[in-house]
This record gives sequence, C-alpha cells and structure tokens, in this order.
Amino acid sequence: MGQANSTLTEEELEQKLESALSNDNLVGEHRLARCASIISSSERLLSSGCSDEGSVRAILQRAKEELDTFVDKETDKKIRVLFAKKMDPDTIKKIQNDPSSLIWICDLGSGYKSQFCKDKLLITDHHIPDTNGHPKSQSCTQTKLWFTFNISEINPINYGLEGSTEGCGATVTYLVARAMDKDNIDLAQLAVVGACGDMQDHAIKGLSGINSIALKDAVENGDVSVEDDLRFFGRETRTVINYLKYSNNPTIPEISDNGVGCSRLLKALDIPIKDGSSFRTWNDLNKDEKSRITDFVLSKLNGDEQSNAFGQTYTLPKYPRHTEYRDAKEFATMLNSCGRYDDPETGMEVCVARHNAGKELLDKAKKHRSEHTENINRCTQLILEKQMVKICRGTLYFHAHDMIEETVVGIVVGSILSRNPHKYDMPMMGFVDTDDGVKVSARSDRSLVNRGLNLSAVMNIAAEHVGGYGGGHNIAAGATIPKGMERKFLDVANDIILTQID
Repeated sequence: MGQANSTLTEEELEQKLESALSNDNLVGEHRLARCASIISSSERLLSSGCSDEGSVRAILQRAKEELDTFVDKETDKKIRVLFAKKMDPDTIKKIQNDPSSLIWICDLGSGYKSQFCKDKLLITDHHIPDTNGHPKSQSCTQTKLWFTFNISEINPINYGLEGSTEGCGATVTYLVARAMDKDNIDLAQLAVVGACGDMQDHAIKGLSGINSIALKDAVENGDVSVEDDLRFFGRETRTVINYLKYSNNPTIPEISDNGVGCSRLLKALDIPIKDGSSFRTWNDLNKDEKSRITDFVLSKLNGDEQSNAFGQTYTLPKYPRHTEYRDAKEFATMLNSCGRYDDPETGMEVCVARHNAGKELLDKAKKHRSEHTENINRCTQLILEKQMVKICRGTLYFHAHDMIEETVVGIVVGSILSRNPHKYDMPMMGFVDTDDGVKVSARSDRSLVNRGLNLSAVMNIAAEHVGGYGGGHNIAAGATIPKGMERKFLDVANDIILTQID
C-alpha cells in the first residue's frame, strides 16, 4: 500500500486528481467535469454506513440535484440515493443485477472491485483497494485509475496517500461534486465534518492530504474557522467539567472520569464554571482560561498523547453557539448517530437543509445522538464490568454475542482500547453475533500502524481463510465470518499481526 506523500502541496494534490480524471478512458467533458458526464446517466448513487456517511450522502444529494440537469428528458431516468451498511455478498449481487446504466458507489467498493462484473461503475472511496486481478481488467499506471470492464475508481490511496488520514469518502465525493459546479464549494464544510467523523483530524494535528483541499475551500468560503486547541469532544455543548471529565483519548491522570478532580482543577486555576445561572462550555472560556487548563492537561501527558490531545479544531461559525452543528466533531457524531440507528435520511436532510433545517428535523437528529451516546456508554460499561476483554497472543478481544448491536461495536472497541494499558502493544477486536454470522471490528493505536500493522489485510486474509470477507483501513477494519469460526479467525489473524509488527 502506498504511504502518505507529505511533500505534495495542496496545488500538486489537486493537479494529480484532475490529471487522473481527465484520462481519455473517461467519456465526457474536460478534467473533473468528466465525472459529471459519466454520472449524468446514473440512476443509482450508493453510499456506505461509515463514520462520514452523513456528509457523503448530503454531498451525493447535491450531486443528484446537479445531475437533474443532465438527465435524458426522453427516458426521464430517475436518480436515487441509496444506502448500504456494508459491501456484503447480497449487496454485490444487487449491484450486479441492477439494470441502471451506471451506479456511483461512494465510501465503499474499492475493496471489492474484482468481484464486480457490472458494466459502468464509478467508485469514489478511501478504503484499501482490492488488488486482485481480473481477466478483463487493465491498470492505468499513469492516472492510477482502475478499469475492470468499465469500472472507474477514485481513491486517495492510489495517489500514494493514506486512506485513513489523508482522504475520506466525504472529501473524495466533494471533489467530484465541486467539479460538477464550482458553486458546490459550500459543500466543503460537510467534507470537513465527514473527515472529522472519520477521525482523520487526529493523525498529524489536523486535516491533511485531500482533506486539506476541502478545508481550504471551506475556510475561504467562510464556512469553517480553524483554531489550535484541546480537541476533546463537546466543545460547544458540554459544560467545562464534563468536557474534561469525559476526555479519554488520551486519558488524563486526575481528570478523566473524575468530576471532583475537574472541579478542583478549575477552582485552583480560579476559573468560574458558571456565567450567572448558566454553566459555561469549553468555548465559553476566554483564551487565557483555555491556556491555563491546556498547560495543566499537557503536563500530564507524554509526547504522543500531547499530539493527540492538542491540535486543529474546526468550528462552523454560521451555526448558532452551543449547538451540535457549530463544532465539526459534534456535527459528525450527530450524523453518525442517524446512520447507526437506521435513519440515514434524517442525517442527509439536516446536511442538505443546513441553516434552514426545521426544529422537528433537528430534534429528531438530536434524539438519535442522545440515544447513541447513551448506548455507547452502556455497552462500554457492560464490557468492562463483566471483564470480557481477553488476550489472545498479540490481540486484545471480546465477544459480546448478542449483548450489543453490530452498528456500534466498532465505536465500543475504540472506546475500550483507548483506556487499555496494552493499547500501544496490541490491537483490539470485538465480536458480535449478527443475522448473517459474526461481525468483527478491529481498532489499533497509530503507533502500531507505524510499526507495520495493517488491519485491513488482517481482516481480509483471516476472514477469507474461514469463509468470510473483510477489509477497511490499516488502523480500523472489519469482517463478517461464519458463526463458530471465531477461534480459527483469531489464530490466523494473530499469525498475520505478529508477522506485520516488527
């Protein structure tokens, strides 16, 4: 897999992408606009259920509106935005049998290219691509586009970038939407939200790669402001005490999960927790107050932890203060919650309506977020209280069976791993029962990836070995395997992990 090319400037990144999309194999207009002419005949726009799914779907919806001007009036083709939780065999079969003239697949698909025998697919994705050959495939090395039958793929990994930190489904899809119409620059803020939802802002203190292109557009359009700050969750909506108390990535000695300790710290620093009768949020604090707390927090952390705790934060200044929409992380979590609870349409509608979203719609999205947060906390506590986390050679794991939902197991794994003392030495896997087998979600600390760990390869190879399928990113991946094959899967996965990590 290609490594991140940190020497590329934003202009060079854009030139690479535009050069790829101006390839003669793509029929239509000049440069990125060629995608618009390909997609103009599309009847289906398929989006995934990943963390940046809400932003992807909203950008797709705008693309759909743009495409209405291209639709053949004689045939009156209808363009539909659809949702898929995963690229499982049933989804692949539906795509194969779909009569639509073209399907645009967003935020998934790259890892399954060799399984498609469908004419005319466009894939915009950031997951690790399938490198298996196909008898009718041809590799275009100059543009890094993949053509199988008439499949075209746009993926940052194909340009030497890191798919888990330098380009997400939302930013790749945004670049295509921007090419359709330059006025779509107002969608850049949603791409930034999507990148934060995919936790791509934590890699090197801020957004990079093609994410930085979307960020630049959003800032220039006045839709996003950037500030170096502590970047825990809840800058706009949590009280200062809760903002510090619930910080666990990284865990802060004397502060995390310690409300009394947080109160003592604020009192010692002479920082009031209220403004009149209202509790203050983190973003209510002035620069000096933030600085004093930040100095204390960073003094309790090591170098890597400091880099994770402090860096760029992203505010959407056109939204009201003290709302979930004003902070990119909180906005992303709300959108993610909608998708996790089988209501991705609400998340998409919030993004499309943005400042004009009605109270009923916003309340519905907030309810999803509240239930999502409560569910994550409940599931995390359940795993910890029952001491379900075990060690199998080089891997931490738990099997929750039917005690937690498959839609949240990955988040629970990440939450538990962030508190585990072995997180710098081992990845963690969570197993849960599903209707079609067992879902496995794997997460790792970035330090293990730097040592060679690639969870996407682990999930893919180990799952295939037991009759399942899997893939994802080097730092986060998943698989679906047959019931009863968990131990064999773990054994194969451990063999690969111990070989990868030097």
